[in-house]
Amino acid sequence: MVNQLNDVPQALINAAATATIKAFEKVSIDPSSVPSMYHYTTIAGYSGIIQNGVLRGTHTAFMNDASEYRHGLEMASGIAKAQSEKSISEFKKSYFLKLSTELIELSILDHNPIFVSCFSKVRDDLNQWRVYAGDGGFMLTFDTKRVAQKLNSVQPEYIKENTPPPFLGRVIYCDQEKKELAESYLHDLISGIEFTCNAHNISQDVGVLAALKLTHVMGAYFIPLMKDSRFKAEDEIRILYWPKSIEEVQPLPKKSVLSGYVELPVSSVSGNVKTLPLSEVLVGPSPHQELNTLAATAFVRKNQAYNPVKIHRSSLPHRFF
Repeated sequence: MVNQLNDVPQALINAAATATIKAFEKVSIDPSSVPSMYHYTTIAGYSGIIQNGVLRGTHTAFMNDASEYRHGLEMASGIAKAQSEKSISEFKKSYFLKLSTELIELSILDHNPIFVSCFSKVRDDLNQWRVYAGDGGFMLTFDTKRVAQKLNSVQPEYIKENTPPPFLGRVIYCDQEKKELAESYLHDLISGIEFTCNAHNISQDVGVLAALKLTHVMGAYFIPLMKDSRFKAEDEIRILYWPKSIEEVQPLPKKSVLSGYVELPVSSVSGNVKTLPLSEVLVGPSPHQELNTLAATAFVRKNQAYNPVKIHRSSLPHRFF
């Protein structure tokens, strides 16, 4: 699905990849410091996740917060514009000026096919029960190390095809940190590409066009990790996924829109059964918490691989009526 890179010289792809990997290291999750990640979901969501043994990623254009993706684009566009005014190099000046315009003019139809699955570092959080779990849902606890291992195991095949690999990253809420990350990433990317162009006698026009394409593909992964500071209490972690082919995307009818999803490569397969790196199910606040606990336990125990999974009840006294 990254066919826009077909005409980009491999040397420039490698230069951009070096800058991207360096930036990824700043937002990647260390499982030793974040051993668990929590996913709040509705009763229907819980049923689907456990029964199918898969986690789904949602296209960034269909996220609950319609302004979320634009937040990162607008910030990056402003940074590019400021850099264009400060750059001495004509190569960099041309790149930053064009990038600032392109980012601000992107429409929802121009979104790259990045799919996201959201988690939190916060366990048993009242606000997330209210927002994401509906009338008495569930919180699923995932083993961060096992999730990361699954994603890391498939990364080489994506890199080989010049497709951004699956990535587990933390969401950034601090405006200053977002600014510093974007500035350093764009600087490293365009500096590496300019150096490579000079070393390989690649013209400025070709180099700038390639740099823009590479920014839209590789840099697009950072946009879903930049969120408005008003949401910082959620302390979010996200799996980012770029499908290798359109065949991976499945239709998902919703109440008023036809959405799409992909199955994320975090499941283990035994025979025809898929299971997830799940360690706990927390039953949310509800007038029917006891019944939901009974049902959740029976549902999980149907799968032998989930026998070690613990079933607990939320300690919050709040009830949804």
